[in-house]
Amino acid sequence: MPEIRSTLLLDQDGVTLPDLPAVLRYLFPVSAGPFTIEAAPDNNSSTYHALSQPLANPAWLYIATDQPINLKFNDGSDVFALGAPGSILFQNVSLSSAPLISYNNPAATGGNTANITILLFGNS
Repeated sequence: MPEIRSTLLLDQDGVTLPDLPAVLRYLFPVSAGPFTIEAAPDNNSSTYHALSQPLANPAWLYIATDQPINLKFNDGSDVFALGAPGSILFQNVSLSSAPLISYNNPAATGGNTANITILLFGNS
């Protein structure tokens, strides 16, 4: 069974914040990735591309990018703007409405292609 372990350690002005580090360990029946998507510039912030979903119900996901991108989750209208270099980690989530994850590269035509790295764990 695939295992993922994450450790969170935050310091403020050289002082570790209370109750940290936090170490979380998860065992999931299935995993996908890491894999990378090359997202060409969309020349707008309204064209979204559904991620080909390798897992039906991811419960843990990590997304990293080398260029600014926009993300939507659960077929929602809320946009998460992720700067570059940037990453986002979701633990103990429930994504159920397709498309589960969609992305947009708002760069102008001729701009930089975004390399989006994704790692997913889940129950199916």
